[in-house]
Amino acid sequence: MRPSATFQFTITAEVELSVGVVVVGGNLDVTTVALLGTAVDACLEARPHAVALDLRDVRFMDCAGTTELLRCRDRAAAHSARLRLSHLSGAVDRMLSPTLRKALAAEPGRRPGAQRMLRCLSCGARAPHVLGPTTRATDGAVLVQWWSCTACEEGTTVA
Repeated sequence: MRPSATFQFTITAEVELSVGVVVVGGNLDVTTVALLGTAVDACLEARPHAVALDLRDVRFMDCAGTTELLRCRDRAAAHSARLRLSHLSGAVDRMLSPTLRKALAAEPGRRPGAQRMLRCLSCGARAPHVLGPTTRATDGAVLVQWWSCTACEEGTTVA
């Protein structure tokens, strides 16, 4: 008999500069959604302007996870804070319809090492760009996502 897979779920929550950040890893399902709710509630106690859920390491999400994301959004709104999703994993991305994505203020997934073909603002070449710095508002919302040109040293562009 083969041993079963080990239960793996991680969650961290912290508040910095009036933005709560909750990082989730593993399976976000009926067995773990209460932990997500508890982490978001812990952030909301500090009265942040926004709570960002970093979901890049979520390997699986079911309908219970989707429902809990909506509950967390409602609890954040009740505390005059905004909930947003960032760095969506493929598992999360597949569960979100366009309507849910808009309701949850979901940003597109941004994976480390991601590349895009863009026209560089400095050298003018259409070249691969890698993910660069992000300019954020005081509430944590992304204002500008910069991409760095791989063809020249100082080149960046906005996408």
